[in-house]
Amino acid sequence: AISNLYEKKKDYKKAISYLKKAREINPNDIFIVSDLGLIFHLIEDYDSAIEIYQQGLKIKENDPQILNRLGFALRVKKDFTQATEVFKTGLNLFPKNTSLLNGLGDVYKDLGDYEKAITFYRKSEELIPKDKFTLYDIGNLLSKMGNKKEAIEYYQKVLDLYPNFTFALNELAYEYYF
Repeated sequence: AISNLYEKKKDYKKAISYLKKAREINPNDIFIVSDLGLIFHLIEDYDSAIEIYQQGLKIKENDPQILNRLGFALRVKKDFTQATEVFKTGLNLFPKNTSLLNGLGDVYKDLGDYEKAITFYRKSEELIPKDKFTLYDIGNLLSKMGNKKEAIEYYQKVLDLYPNFTFALNELAYEYYF
C-alpha cells in the first residue's frame, strides 16, 4: 500500500492522509485501522492511537494485534489498570499469544510487581524459547530483582543466539562492571 511506502520514508503525515482516505472508502477494513493506529503510535500520538484501536475493536472485537497495540498504548500513557484489562482480555482469548504475554509482563514490571512480570515473560519463553526480546526482558527483570547470576545467564543466552544484539552486550557489560 502507498501508506506503507510513506511510513518507510518516515513521512507519517502522508501515510496518515492515505490511510484516512482508505478508511473513508472501506471503514471496516481492520488492516487499515491497525496501520493507522500504528502510525499514530510511531509519532507518539497515543491518544489518537488508542481511539483508533478502540474503533478497531468495534470492527473486529477479538483481534489479538489490536488488543496488543491498544494495551501497549495504554501502558505508555501509564493507564495501567486499562492496559492490564486489555492484555488479560486478549490472553483469555489467546492464551499462547507471546505479544500479549510480554505486554502484560511489561505492565507488571512497570508497576514494580516483578514476580508477576517474570511469570508472564517465562510463559512467553516456554512458547518461543529463542525470542531475543523475551530473553532480554527476563535478564533485565532478573537484574532488577538482584539475581545477577541468572541475569548474566539470560544475557549470555541472548548473545549465543544473537551475537550482535547490542542491548544484551551492554547489559552484560553492566552486570560484570557493577
